[in-house]
Amino acid sequence: MPGPISKLVKPSNEFIVKAEALASMNFELGLRHAHAHALRLEAQVHRVVAKTADDQDYRRKHEDRLTMVIREVEAVKLHMARFDGEPVVTRAEIDKVKQEILQEMQDWRRELNDLRAKLDAMKAEWRIGTPKIEKEPEVNSPTQGAFIPSLMCPPSVPSPSSTTRTLPAGQSTLRRETRAMRRERLVNRQQQFGLSSDYEHRITETINSTKRWNREHKVTKCSDPEFIGNYLMKQGRRDPGIAKVLQQAIQKRAFRAIKTATGEPWRPHNLTELCHSVSWRDVIDAATEVLVTKRHRTVQVLNQM
Repeated sequence: MPGPISKLVKPSNEFIVKAEALASMNFELGLRHAHAHALRLEAQVHRVVAKTADDQDYRRKHEDRLTMVIREVEAVKLHMARFDGEPVVTRAEIDKVKQEILQEMQDWRRELNDLRAKLDAMKAEWRIGTPKIEKEPEVNSPTQGAFIPSLMCPPSVPSPSSTTRTLPAGQSTLRRETRAMRRERLVNRQQQFGLSSDYEHRITETINSTKRWNREHKVTKCSDPEFIGNYLMKQGRRDPGIAKVLQQAIQKRAFRAIKTATGEPWRPHNLTELCHSVSWRDVIDAATEVLVTKRHRTVQVLNQM
């Protein structure tokens, strides 16, 4: 089965062919314009030569200039000869090829951005790693001796006849229970921090992805329903949890707008119907609400999934 790299080989070759074709078409179109101008200039030079055939002073003064113009015209004709007998390139054909190249570049950019997001997510997971439990101090350490009395009971008064303190009955059990409780609290805190950091990273990646899609929306030729559908499907493949929250927020906005306009409750039957019921502005507003304004609530929702 071909891997991701082999899948990119053929499009790359096609892209090079299209780029070379676009350059050739642009050159041909420019050359045809120059050729038309050169023919007009040649006709004007011939008229000037005919009218000044008897004017020796004028011919002597401008002979070099007229000769240079004729040489330039001949050079244009020579270049134009390679396109003789071939169909004339039109601006529409050039625009079509250019649009195909731009679309392929946008597809590549999306794939690279998605790959970058996945790599960033992997780096974040490696950076968080497995939570490490803080090492407990020894029983006779000053920290433990200060920690236990502050939470459980007043400090024991040392015996005047001895410089070492004898632990009361049951104190060692109390210490073990406290260490277990503290260990559990540390583990829970670190696990919560790891989950929260993961959710925050996922939300940040979705914000960056949405920004890239918003930039592409300004230059795309796709209609809003098609573009919105592509956006939601791509987010669903990238992060299904956040995509679900986004789609629910977009659907709520569409529901409120349609109910306000018609007075009737509304539910989309499928994703296509939803995409035809909202604009890209609605998507951006919903994304802002989910990913920025109510970011904390989104983290809570993700935590419950």
